[in-house]
Amino acid sequence: MKENNQGSDAVGNIIGQFGVGFYSAFMVADKVEVFTKSAKPGEDGWCWTSAGDGTYTVEPAPDAERGSRIVLHLKDSAKEYSNPKTVQDIIEKYSNFVAFPIKLNDEIVSTPLWC
Repeated sequence: MKENNQGSDAVGNIIGQFGVGFYSAFMVADKVEVFTKSAKPGEDGWCWTSAGDGTYTVEPAPDAERGSRIVLHLKDSAKEYSNPKTVQDIIEKYSNFVAFPIKLNDEIVSTPLWC
């Protein structure tokens, strides 16, 4: 991409393009739920659910709060990821590029480096 004079922005924009990061959740989870609600007043909340089998459902989620919450239903072989310290260590190691603070059990565990 750089050779085609598309610049570094084009290279940066390809990250996340194919959903590889999100679908890696199914390496440790039997089911993934994403609850989301717009910041716009009066908007409804929604829940996207999938077992990673190529199908998904989208249903209203009246109790969803503003923002997004991702729930991983861990496989038995991945229960180590239910340990908050393990999750915090992973977040701190791999998520410094995320533009927003990350909460774990309602506590901020990662703040972007530039904040």
